[in-house]
Amino acid sequence: MGTLANQVAAFRAVLANARATCFRLILLMTQLRTSIRTATAITIMLAVTATAYGQRDRHLLMNEQGTIQVRSHAGYTASPANTTPPTVATKDLPEWQLSLDEAIQLAMQNTDVVRVLSGVGAASTGQTIYSPAINNAGIDSARAEFDPTVTANNTFLRNETPSSAINPFNPAVLDDGSRVDSHDFNLDVRKRFLSGADANLGVRTNRFRSQQSPAFGLNPQSTSAVDFTLTQPLLRGRGANANSVPTVLAFIDTERSYFALKQGLQNTVQGVIQGYWDLVQARTELWVLEQQIRAAEWANDQNEGRLDVGSADIGEVAQSRASLANLRANAIAARATILNRVASLRGILGLPPGSDFTIIPTSPPIVENLKFDWDSLIQLAETSRPDIIELQLVLEADQQRILLANNQAQPSLDAFGQYRWNGVEGQVVSGDTLRSNPGDFTDWSLGINFSVPLTLRAERANLRQNELLLASDRANLRQQLLEVSHELAFTLRTLQQLQEQYEAFLLAREAAEKSLELQSEEYAAQRTTFLDFLLAVNTWAGTVISEAGAITSMNASLATLEQQTGTILETHGIRLFEERYCSIGPLGRRGKGRQFPSAMRPTTSTPRYESGDRASEEVFNLETPAPDAIRPRNTPPARPKPESGSFSTVPPTPSY
Repeated sequence: MGTLANQVAAFRAVLANARATCFRLILLMTQLRTSIRTATAITIMLAVTATAYGQRDRHLLMNEQGTIQVRSHAGYTASPANTTPPTVATKDLPEWQLSLDEAIQLAMQNTDVVRVLSGVGAASTGQTIYSPAINNAGIDSARAEFDPTVTANNTFLRNETPSSAINPFNPAVLDDGSRVDSHDFNLDVRKRFLSGADANLGVRTNRFRSQQSPAFGLNPQSTSAVDFTLTQPLLRGRGANANSVPTVLAFIDTERSYFALKQGLQNTVQGVIQGYWDLVQARTELWVLEQQIRAAEWANDQNEGRLDVGSADIGEVAQSRASLANLRANAIAARATILNRVASLRGILGLPPGSDFTIIPTSPPIVENLKFDWDSLIQLAETSRPDIIELQLVLEADQQRILLANNQAQPSLDAFGQYRWNGVEGQVVSGDTLRSNPGDFTDWSLGINFSVPLTLRAERANLRQNELLLASDRANLRQQLLEVSHELAFTLRTLQQLQEQYEAFLLAREAAEKSLELQSEEYAAQRTTFLDFLLAVNTWAGTVISEAGAITSMNASLATLEQQTGTILETHGIRLFEERYCSIGPLGRRGKGRQFPSAMRPTTSTPRYESGDRASEEVFNLETPAPDAIRPRNTPPARPKPESGSFSTVPPTPSY
């Protein structure tokens, strides 16, 4: 019996061990399955992350950057099609006869970037026709503060808590733990108003289910709530005027950008006119040098012939040779100056330096004496100059900042109220569903929140700073008006000076021509020296250059005067019209786009200046008083067609 009992006991022990082993295997398989699921989820997350961040970020830990990598930037930009720029060695280029109206029209057509005349070229100011539209987008950015905001959170949750209790039916196995499933959903719609009020409407639901059903209570159970909250500032942050300051400042920034662009375009037009008359002056100076060279050649031929027959001194022949060589060197410099003037003009017109044509100005300059009313000029400058208007807008922005600073220099006193509707629904142990009736459970709250930094040091300092900034900007405006009046006075003095100098140079030229004729006759008859003849030639050349310089400077000063009064665009018929383009709308990329401002493009100018078929410098009566010594200039050829696509004399129809 003892042996049988021992065998039965051993068999039972084996069965118990086998059962425990089976339970352990089942538990191990369960843990393994959970681990596989977890590893799969982590792998998928890493794969999604690597895909989202690109191939370079596919590793969990990025490699250290042990070298300096510099990419090739070739091909990022494309230079405009261009030909080799001309030099003083370039000969016989076809002429492109260009009037001043055509030059201004061409500059306006090519003005995507604002350019100003600078030295031997044109420099960009950094402004573009897109600047006002860029600042205009800031208005919507400021208004976005008052757009409704929708926030939704949807969360699913499962909690499984293991238990340390022993299963009474199987001491080798732990008791089952607890499991809770829940689902939370929160929806909030928030809206801020210009008055400073902040309203929020919220909807909240929670569904709860437990694996262990309670003897009392609901399982599953769903709770819900709808609440409305309103907060109204009573001191700081109260009022539409204070809360709309950022939007008003954005409007002012857009206006300032518009007038800054207008100021830049005025500088461009003035630069075109300045460059145009600089080219006319350079061409006149070259013509004068050519006449001096012809005179020197004639005199040198006279000396060489006299030397051959023994009636001339070798010293005088050496002087004529040296003078001729110097004049020829000066002519090379004069041709280089013309090329530089042409390059400057092409730069401000938005054209590349290389060309198959040489520009010939054809608009004759204004020579009559013009009268101006001082009071009208001052009034025009005060009301039309873009920089003056910009300073006035700065004052307006300062006043808005003071308004906001005054509002912020107050304690924070906010009234708030909240009302909530609560509900519940679920199942009891018997399986019946119970729910509350609408309005059975409600919450409400009312109150006032008060907060103030002791002494309001930062807020008061900010207010003082803005008040002093307003005073400083007012002083700057007064100073700018004073400087404008001095600029106008200087330009008027310059115009009057140039007009009277022009009349004086006319008389000087007439006298120099008679002197040159006399000296030519005397030198031909060997009754005077080469130096006296050369002095007469140089005196005549100086009067012609001075006469032309007075007229070209006077015409450039007229453009400067229009620029200083802020009316140069209007006097040339140039207006700014708004271009629009389609961009993303409120519904995003999948919705319909909307039209927004793109650029403020200038129209072409209206005809204002005369245009002839001769070079502009011909108005200076470029004829020499000694036809035997200095032959008159040949008549220029007929006007060729301009460069293809360079300009159009018909202004486009603006769209508004």
